[in-house]
Amino acid sequence: MKKIIAVIALLVVAAGASFGALYAVKNKDKEKTQQEQLASDEMNLLTFNADEVTQVTINCSDGEFIIDRQDDSWVLSNNKDFLVDQDYVTNLCTFCGSLRADSALGDAADEKKNEYGLDSADKITFVTPDGSYSINIGGISPTSEFYYVTKEGSSKVFAVSSLSGSVLKSSRMMIKSKDLVPYNDNEVSGIVIKQGGKTSVDLKKVNDTWTVPDEYSLIPFDITKVDAFIASLTRFEAQQMLEEGLEDKSVYGLDAPDAEVIVSGTDGTTRTLQFTTRRDKTNSYTYVLLKDTDQIEMYYASDMDFCEYTMKNFVTREYTPADMYGITGLDLKFNDIDASLDVDMDNSKLSVNGKDIDISENEKSIAFQNFFNSLATLTIRDIDADAEPENDSPDLTAVFHMKDGTDKTIELVSAGDEDYYVFLNGEYTAVIINGENFTGKNSLTSFYEKLEALT
Repeated sequence: MKKIIAVIALLVVAAGASFGALYAVKNKDKEKTQQEQLASDEMNLLTFNADEVTQVTINCSDGEFIIDRQDDSWVLSNNKDFLVDQDYVTNLCTFCGSLRADSALGDAADEKKNEYGLDSADKITFVTPDGSYSINIGGISPTSEFYYVTKEGSSKVFAVSSLSGSVLKSSRMMIKSKDLVPYNDNEVSGIVIKQGGKTSVDLKKVNDTWTVPDEYSLIPFDITKVDAFIASLTRFEAQQMLEEGLEDKSVYGLDAPDAEVIVSGTDGTTRTLQFTTRRDKTNSYTYVLLKDTDQIEMYYASDMDFCEYTMKNFVTREYTPADMYGITGLDLKFNDIDASLDVDMDNSKLSVNGKDIDISENEKSIAFQNFFNSLATLTIRDIDADAEPENDSPDLTAVFHMKDGTDKTIELVSAGDEDYYVFLNGEYTAVIINGENFTGKNSLTSFYEKLEALT
């Protein structure tokens, strides 16, 4: 009996010991979990709602920049000499709103602060309705893998990946807008392009309509081409910010610019851009001087070819003086052709020199259309407002009798080779057309002969 009691007592003691050991292990695990949680929380350097940031203050080697949110835009409040890169500041807020360190490096002694670049650290402060949040950014690690950072009010040093945290190391150039022009599509009111000091493009928006100087008023412009150009222009961004305030601009070929573009805004401001034909070593990029801020930037060369535009880039491909459904007749003199046509497309009636042709018949209708299109659809080769051609004896004269009772007279004067200057009602239009469709197999002459044969 005593042996049984002794065994039971021994089992109780053993069980108690096991329970105590288990309790100690659980306590140790709990303590370890709490420590890991504390360490994890410590790694979260900043936490705030990026959408609620009202102000960002950046102190860096280039100075202090106080950036306020105004009407959903970021604006410098302490420095008005340049516009802010909206994407950069927004990305900075988003990244830092949940900024987490990659590792903790412990407390930094004075000698370590110097080694880590924290004795002269940059500082970024974010202000929200809930308070302000600051982070100090030191130098980059010897391997360039991470930045050394500290939280405001703490001596502990943390490492943040330099790849994901590239926005942290700020500068004037990073804050500065990379936009080629500071306007959106609807805010551009004028474009002037100069090449060699001579104006090659002059467009102005008046009452939401693009207008041209008087010497180009008779040219058929394609407004969709202007709109497409403006849409591209307002979206170009610098690939690299280079020099600001550089005295010797010959380094980039901008001491004597090859072209200049002046963009006007509806707010009354202008942006002047100067261009060079010089390229970088890869021949992929070119240099642009933003004259208003004396900033040199680098852009894709293919994007900047608009500096070579002329008014021709915005005209229609074809010059069409009349539509066959808008006339009652036409008179034509060209080489051996001396014709008078009465036209009634609504009733499929046509007469050529007094002889009727029933153009309700498909073959005859096509014959007339071919003839008319060869006369009234002229391919524009170039425009030249400075030319002063004489119109004493035109090579071709076509008088279109319009349905509104007016006449529209087109006269073509040789410009050399197969080209012709175009006159409208006796006035030079500045249009030069290609006359290759006037002679040959499928030409005005051959189509007229086929039409005349149907009479």
